[in-house]
Amino acid sequence: MKNIILIMSLFTSFTAMAEQKEERVIELKNHVNKMTLQGNKQYRLELRESAAAYYADEKFAPCLQKSIAENKTATLKVAAYSLNILECKN
Repeated sequence: MKNIILIMSLFTSFTAMAEQKEERVIELKNHVNKMTLQGNKQYRLELRESAAAYYADEKFAPCLQKSIAENKTATLKVAAYSLNILECKN
């Protein structure tokens, strides 16, 4: 009986850990105020409507710079916990 309870508790803990690895995605419509290149080849972003610091790879630089130049909102898909930009659209 103890073995069954132990196996069931291990199984539920592993499934809970597997569910936590899936990161949620948030869609934001914000103005990009400032981009700063960090040492790890990522940009640190300051967004007008959001207080946190967001991070974007170099591949999103043209979209983000266009948002700054035209002073228009960019639609950003962001990983909720890591605050990394996953997609950028103008």
